[in-house]
This record gives sequence, C-alpha cells and structure tokens, in this order.
Amino acid sequence: MIDLLLWSIGRCFRERRATRRMMHGYCRPWTGRMALVMALLLASVALWVVAFPPALAESGDEYTVNTAGDTLNIRDHPWVGADVIGKLWPGDTVTLISENGGWSLVTASIEAGQGYVKSDYLTLATTDRPLGTYQNASGGRVRVRTEPGGDRVRWLEDGDTVEVTRWTNDGGERWGYVGDGYVLGSCLEEAS
Repeated sequence: MIDLLLWSIGRCFRERRATRRMMHGYCRPWTGRMALVMALLLASVALWVVAFPPALAESGDEYTVNTAGDTLNIRDHPWVGADVIGKLWPGDTVTLISENGGWSLVTASIEAGQGYVKSDYLTLATTDRPLGTYQNASGGRVRVRTEPGGDRVRWLEDGDTVEVTRWTNDGGERWGYVGDGYVLGSCLEEAS
C-alpha cells in the first residue's frame, strides 16, 4: 500500500515537472510571439485608419458655403476650440481636400488658404439641384443614413418630404443631408 502511495506521489511530481518543461519550452515563447504579432497587427490597423480615414466626400470637389447670413470660421485644427485662421462668407467656394468626423479640410482662395470647417455648412457647388424641400419619389421607402452609404438612421416612406440643407458627393453619387442623415439624391425630387 505504501509502495502504491509513493509511486502515485512520484508520478504526480514527474507529470508536473514534464508539464513545466513543456510550458517553458513551447508555450511561453509562442504566447509571447503571438502577443507581439497581435500587437503589431492592431497597431498597423490603427495607423491605417488614422493615416487614411474614411472620407464622406470626394476630394477635389467644389463646395459652396451655406450659412444663414453669418460667416464660417476656418480653423487650424478640426475642433471648435481650435484657432480661427480665416472667415468665409455665404456663397464663397472652397475645394474639398478631405472630410472626416463632421469636419472638412478645405482650400479657399483667401489669406488663410487651407483649414478646417464644419461640414454642415458646405453644399456641393457643382450640383444642378438647389437646396430646399424634396420628396421621396423612389416608389418605396428609402433609408436615411448616418453618412453616405452608412448605417440606417430611419426610413423615409414613399411621398414623405424632407428639407435638404446640403448636397455632397460620394463615389460619383449625390447625397442630400436632411437634418439627421443622408438620402441618396436619385431617390429625391423637388416637392411641388
């Protein structure tokens, strides 16, 4: 009986020692390597998103300033607290460089030259469609999206009217901003 007990205890120690050797020899280095590979992968994805943010509009498009009688501040960085480096007047035209997070980096033919403005105050200059009241003329319901081609905010039923406050371009398609999201321009016609 004591022999069996000593044999069992010895077996437990041998198995534990073998497990520790295996963990030290195989698992630990792979775990460290895998953690390093995963960290590098995540860092490269994060850098890609920062360096090439998803744009909501086409670079190089001409946009017109659309404010209610007030000037539009051009800022040196994309946030409200950034320094104002110039002003744009309603009807001024700017060239879009990029758009992200509700801010547009634009070039204007003023002293400030290049800076950030709130995207809400720009409308596509090259569109043949004016701002105003439009109705869904698609023959069915249409998605109002968070951004052109983005997630659905709500549905716009056939015949419903909306107020388009600005037009934007995404992949060659016109999108109208209707207050809480974007609607594909080909689904809208001017309300009579």
